[in-house]
Amino acid sequence: MMVKITSIILTLCYCTVLLISCSISEEITFNEEGSLNYSYVIDASEFMKIMPDSMDKNMLKDTLISFKDLLTQKKDSISQLPSESQKKLQALKPLFIKMHQDKKKGEFYVLIYGNFINSTSLNSALSALNSIDNSKNNSSKNMEFLTHTTYNWNGKEFSKKSIKAESLKSDSVAQNILPLFTGGTFKIRYNFPKEIKKVNNSSAVISQDRKSLSIEYDATEYLATPQKTDLKVELVK
Repeated sequence: MMVKITSIILTLCYCTVLLISCSISEEITFNEEGSLNYSYVIDASEFMKIMPDSMDKNMLKDTLISFKDLLTQKKDSISQLPSESQKKLQALKPLFIKMHQDKKKGEFYVLIYGNFINSTSLNSALSALNSIDNSKNNSSKNMEFLTHTTYNWNGKEFSKKSIKAESLKSDSVAQNILPLFTGGTFKIRYNFPKEIKKVNNSSAVISQDRKSLSIEYDATEYLATPQKTDLKVELVK
């Protein structure tokens, strides 16, 4: 499991060397009963257009990681872990990580997605993903700055709060990955079951039916000062 995740991170690091910009997009569909569908994409398709054939041999091809399947496969070894560690791993069950590359079509992206019963479940999964294998001090901990956000959705109101991840403050590898996003964008789209009454961000573009909003940020600004993407949305009752 960790070999695959770390390989995905290292593949993205290749883009940094070539100063190829990446873009990020996050889309969440909120359901009235409190559940939600989460999608987070890191798109490095520009990298595929100039990637040398020699590098293509060492890159992962299409890869799908299902944490539910992995936890089932590793249940015996997981049962030997402390209860707190087991609980954290179980929070990953709804998550999938997909890496797709097609050099002929110029496509290269990493997708993190899943369906969650509520926002607490999503927060727990992303927190667990951040802490995967941190004790071994390997590159996987640098996933942290991609997911360090807390969401709150109760069926009527939504809020999002982000803070700068510690890895960007102190970890050299994470800091070196930051230039990868120079010139890229961070786009969010949130879909709601009812019309939006008000939103506290003047940059938000509300759809014609008032059930969706979208905002676009500079990617490096988002990673360096993620609190600028904090958001509060109130729906019509």
